[in-house]
Amino acid sequence: MSYGEIVEFGDFAALPEASTLKLKDPAEFKLVGKELPRYDIPSKTDGSALYAIDVQVPGMRYGFINRASVHGSKPTLTNESEIRAMDGVEAVVVLDHGVGLVSATFESGLAAKQAMKIDWELSDTARHNSTEDLYAYTPDGAEILDEEGNTDQAMRAARTAYEATFTNTYVYHAQMEPLNAVVSVAEDGQSAELWIGSQAPDAAKAAVAETLGIDEANVQVNQLFLGGGLGRRTLPGYAAESAALAKQAKGAVKLIWTREDDVSYGAFRPQVKHFLKAGVDAGGQLVAWDHVAVGPGDGLSNSGAGISHYDVQNVRFSRKNIAHGVRTKHWRAVGHGPHKYAVETFIDQTTGFKNLDHAGQNTGFSKADYLGKF
Repeated sequence: MSYGEIVEFGDFAALPEASTLKLKDPAEFKLVGKELPRYDIPSKTDGSALYAIDVQVPGMRYGFINRASVHGSKPTLTNESEIRAMDGVEAVVVLDHGVGLVSATFESGLAAKQAMKIDWELSDTARHNSTEDLYAYTPDGAEILDEEGNTDQAMRAARTAYEATFTNTYVYHAQMEPLNAVVSVAEDGQSAELWIGSQAPDAAKAAVAETLGIDEANVQVNQLFLGGGLGRRTLPGYAAESAALAKQAKGAVKLIWTREDDVSYGAFRPQVKHFLKAGVDAGGQLVAWDHVAVGPGDGLSNSGAGISHYDVQNVRFSRKNIAHGVRTKHWRAVGHGPHKYAVETFIDQTTGFKNLDHAGQNTGFSKADYLGKF
């Protein structure tokens, strides 16, 4: 709806006349028109900024989890008695996607984690080979998500037709600060406190409440600085894991993912194979555009596929989702990175933009020939 249409629903009878309003004197402005430094510059400069990994809670123990190196695998710990007998180990917790433990010190917990012997049951989706599957993708059965004009008709009428495929693999976030959180559960188990650096603290709060089986109102969240998110810290799983270990330990537990944990059990930008077709008329103008994106991630891979900034009348975008059991997530601009690379490169190929002679002169058409109103 346009703003004009929305205004029709408004009741403005009770609003005062503008002439009767007294506006604040600009001399009283505290923020408007002022150049103010970011409030976090001093603490991040002198090292006093508090991140979740810095948090220390009285009586806190340390949590570790061995997670499936292949998503979808189920664990069976085969040396549980040995792990429970190790120095510092206070609890062992079996989860759907791994085996966790609580230890008195970071060092003893890390040693116990490394000593675990786990048999992993592979599901059908867990047998996914990313490279082999990516190159085997086909556009058959894709769902049309957006279409303007008549792409098929325009393609048939085009003088020249072009086709190309582009692929992008999974991408790991590699944020600087490893995922971590501290959860302290009250003695009666009916309330908890969470310390976390999260891009979605509300989701983290809900995840802790669900894990503990308590009302969200009984979870206090301390939102801290985070050492890099890039979309990875919107998922609340590490908060839920911390809560699961703290529930078993009946106290405060700090869970720290190792870098190996993060790489093997990450949530990645989806791998996608792009199938592109374009039709060009006798005058060199693009008259048809067809883009099919195939891969996991559902809507994560849709954004950035549009070409509204080019004046092409017949455009179609289709999507085919394939589930492999690999977790996917936003990764800095979601789908724009791989989509825009495929789109802009194909524009270059179909318009001759990249065909420069030795003097640097364009021997074909330039992108400017196809720009629309923008």
